[in-house]
Amino acid sequence: MATIRRRWLISCFAAVVAVICGGGLYVVVGPNYSASSIVTLIPPDSTVTSQQKSGAQYAPANPLLYLGSLTQARDVLVGALGSSEVSQAVQKAAPSAQFEAAADAVSSAPLIDITVTAKSSTQALAGLKAADAQVPGTLTAVQGNLSVEASSRITSMVISADDKAKPVKKKAIQDAGIGGVGILVVLLIVIAIVDSATHRTSRSGQSDSSDAASDTQP
Repeated sequence: MATIRRRWLISCFAAVVAVICGGGLYVVVGPNYSASSIVTLIPPDSTVTSQQKSGAQYAPANPLLYLGSLTQARDVLVGALGSSEVSQAVQKAAPSAQFEAAADAVSSAPLIDITVTAKSSTQALAGLKAADAQVPGTLTAVQGNLSVEASSRITSMVISADDKAKPVKKKAIQDAGIGGVGILVVLLIVIAIVDSATHRTSRSGQSDSSDAASDTQP
């Protein structure tokens, strides 16, 4: 603190430089862009048919009314979507894209939230399209490995998808803030070192002058 008080003008200049550098880092890094979609699982025709054949009082031929039994299958699919093959397919369509699939924590339906983050709006949307396209194939592969018959296979459907990517500025702001603070710390350390060296030199010179004056006295 003593150094900052003595060198307050230089310290203020260092703070201005740090702010400018942080702003420049924000411009260089820029915001990411995010695009999302929601996919639901659809029960097989055999489920609807069996419900109707059971003679239940309320068993309409609408597969959306039988979604409640698919939450476990949804969790299995989410795990399969985390494979490197799926990620590579998404990055092939959008090299800077980061892909994430997660079970919808709010709904009791078998919904999957798919989010793609990329360096540009175009890549975010391209990555989202590629990620959505991976869902049916991955679901088919999982059920194929279990030798599930075609009539009993679960399918999927995209129920909503962004047509415009949203800018995500949080990370860019954090990076700029960290960079600016780091630069300020380095500059203050340099100022403190220079100030300490200058202070020692000044005190040494004063001491030498005092000794010289004492030697000249009779």
